[in-house]
Amino acid sequence: MTKQKQSIKNRLTCTISILFLSIAFAFSNNRIESDSQYLSPVISALDSLLCQNDTVINIVHLGDSHVQAGFFTGVIRKSLQSTFGNAGRGFIAPLRITKTNEPTDYFFYSSNKDWISGKVIQNRQRTDIGPAGMAIATYKDSVDFTLGVTPRNGAPYRFSKMIFYRDTLSCGICVTEDSLSVTTGFHPRSAMNTDTIRFNCPTDTIRFTISEKIAKQDSVTMYGASLLNDSCGIVYHSMGINGAEYKDYTSESFINKLSVLNPALIIVSLGTNESFRSNYNETRFASELDLFITMLKEGYPEVKIILTTPPECYSRVVRNGKRIFIQNPNTESVSRVITNKAKEHNIAYWDLFTIYGGKGSSKRWFNEGWLSKDRIHFTARGYARQASMFFEAFMKQFETIIDTSAEQ
Repeated sequence: MTKQKQSIKNRLTCTISILFLSIAFAFSNNRIESDSQYLSPVISALDSLLCQNDTVINIVHLGDSHVQAGFFTGVIRKSLQSTFGNAGRGFIAPLRITKTNEPTDYFFYSSNKDWISGKVIQNRQRTDIGPAGMAIATYKDSVDFTLGVTPRNGAPYRFSKMIFYRDTLSCGICVTEDSLSVTTGFHPRSAMNTDTIRFNCPTDTIRFTISEKIAKQDSVTMYGASLLNDSCGIVYHSMGINGAEYKDYTSESFINKLSVLNPALIIVSLGTNESFRSNYNETRFASELDLFITMLKEGYPEVKIILTTPPECYSRVVRNGKRIFIQNPNTESVSRVITNKAKEHNIAYWDLFTIYGGKGSSKRWFNEGWLSKDRIHFTARGYARQASMFFEAFMKQFETIIDTSAEQ
């Protein structure tokens, strides 16, 4: 081991020790469970970044409203990138254009108001769906976009390259600055066109238009963009859709769309919405999850997968004519199914439900200000705590695998 790498390893060990000491007494069982070497290809790739190899590793994090807001995944992104390198913000979706919330570290704006929005949660999807589980479409002949990173939360993510993803019916994008050139390509598996713009120096904003359609009678569909830089490190793409369930992401078309992001690791945080089904059935959910995992593994046999379980939350019921909060009785079942299926398919899992204390734990988290007023979602502080715990569990796995490899 070189002195430089040993120094980096020592700093990592120190960071992990501090994290561990801060939460170990409350969460001593905080770990990612898997076969001892399952995550080893990802860990080896991350280890190569510490040797300053010219490598970019893409991580995709799929989820529901816990992911869409970006509080949870934003802290994970910054933690991993501060350790292994920041290669860019990653995928951003035009969520606010569809009149829903989006993370606070970017903006995606268009003056056009005539949009058709498609999401994986729709029974009859109104558009083709992109890698973020959503898309926007329009019949307008010309539309404009302004997108970028916000001054405060997005400050680390100034970008020197943008990749815009769209369908094949539009003729490409036109940038307002003459000095910028656009390279257009086609990604066969995802069936998407990509427009790549490189900047002379890092920027925080880009404006462009799409002004032509191949066929006037057709709508054109846009999926989002990736904001990147020229550094090696991690690109952490987080994509969540409010209300999403495992079954919503279980389609060949969606699975293929993810390929454009070239993931080495896919993290999936779902299960909360399944637990709120009025007719929740454990056997049915197990079947849905089994199909999702099977399709994902068949679509990406070399990609590693981590499933996370949802923490306990509350649900609202009517008793004696009054609406009251009770602890959600189905979260424990959902978490049990997720961990059992992860074991059955030999993939990794992070059992947040159990780590957080299991059944009855939500009362404590609400009293400590971690759960928000709806008692389903967490506060920004609560999500930051979860993210720090995930990072600590991931780094424990990193250290274990690296130390085991060194001994062999």
